[in-house]
Amino acid sequence: MRDDLRPVGLQDLFLALRHQVDVELRHARLDDAPPLPPAPSREFLPPRLLLRGVEHVESGYIGGTLPHPSYEAVCTGTTGHAEVVQVTYDPAEISYREVLDVFFTIHDPTTLNRQGNDVGTQYRSVILYHTDEQKELAEHYKRKLDESGIYSRPIVTEITRYSEFYPAEDYHKNYYQNNKSQGYCQVVINPKLKKVQEQFATLLK
Repeated sequence: MRDDLRPVGLQDLFLALRHQVDVELRHARLDDAPPLPPAPSREFLPPRLLLRGVEHVESGYIGGTLPHPSYEAVCTGTTGHAEVVQVTYDPAEISYREVLDVFFTIHDPTTLNRQGNDVGTQYRSVILYHTDEQKELAEHYKRKLDESGIYSRPIVTEITRYSEFYPAEDYHKNYYQNNKSQGYCQVVINPKLKKVQEQFATLLK
């Protein structure tokens, strides 16, 4: 059995978008899908943070009306698409609950259509489910997290049924590896990586 998560979360990383925001959660049987090649990280993903059971990651766009959108088009905020990451994992090694733990830790789920200084519907926090069980688990997790009072504001993460996923362009590949000294990588990505390493050490390979 293999689960595909298209929100958080790694061939190279796990559950972090360019703005650490959207993750789509997908479920598929291993024998129903062809083998996936190793996935290079893209601009959306800080790489080389390996979590056990994670086999493949791919960033892309989902949820809008424009077929085969470009990154530039999605950035206008008019396509309806969100920037998401697809994660394929083995549920025998990492659970759906653990995936949700990481997802809700590495981004702010209380800001509507926004992450940090980036504003627009493409930056919304979203979990896209494939099964009723995934929907129920995600809604339960979100409700319990809200009730816990960890956040001072309500969680606005959308929980929506999966629609067609469009992979991001090849030029987003290896962004973090090639730009580690860039300001965004230093200020945004590196602290996220450190946080996951500290809080989820038992999930690391």
